[in-house]
Amino acid sequence: MLPINKLIKLYTRGHYTKLLHEGMKFLESNKDKLPSNMDTNVNIHNYFQHKVSFNFKTFTFTVTTLDWSGKEIITKVPYAEYDYKDIRQYEIESFAKTVGEMIFLFVPKEDLTVTLILHCNNSTIQSRIIQTYGAKEFFTKLKAITVHKDGENELLRVDLGFRTEIMMVKVVDTTTKQIYLLRVPPEIEIKPRTLKTRAVMIPMRTCKQAIAWTFGLKTAEYHPDGES
Repeated sequence: MLPINKLIKLYTRGHYTKLLHEGMKFLESNKDKLPSNMDTNVNIHNYFQHKVSFNFKTFTFTVTTLDWSGKEIITKVPYAEYDYKDIRQYEIESFAKTVGEMIFLFVPKEDLTVTLILHCNNSTIQSRIIQTYGAKEFFTKLKAITVHKDGENELLRVDLGFRTEIMMVKVVDTTTKQIYLLRVPPEIEIKPRTLKTRAVMIPMRTCKQAIAWTFGLKTAEYHPDGES
């Protein structure tokens, strides 16, 4: 079984076939160590009358189909017996990424770095490992410029080195105070109101604008008080 650092490298380098094979072996042997308050059920495939999901705690696939009368037929399949034949290639790769993201939960605190945390693309898992690392220390070491601040939320321009910058919005859950880092584009497209005008690109300038984008909304459509 590959060690955690090599599994993380498979994830960051996009070697998804090997990551799926090796990562699943690692997670199965450590499934009892997953956080008890974490939703570990993942939907992999949902097309017409066929659904496939996976639970990282029970380590089983659930295949749901419909018979001729429309009644659901639910089959539980142990991960070692599932052949992935009913899942599209891009869905397999997406599931492999999820496997890689789950592995971040097992990185020892002493091995966590700001760069490593930024590599995790799952905002919920990233939030957990920021908490493990220490939020204050993380944001102290993060090479970021605050573009806009709205209460506890901040729009950040993050320097990754090698002349590379990304935009991220830091969102603080008002109830749990959990911190989330969501990557956003430096510019967003404003679609024309008529066919005679062209779409224009405008810079990402505010927290509300950035958070609205993560929900697929226009800035004016986003109302934080109505979040579920």
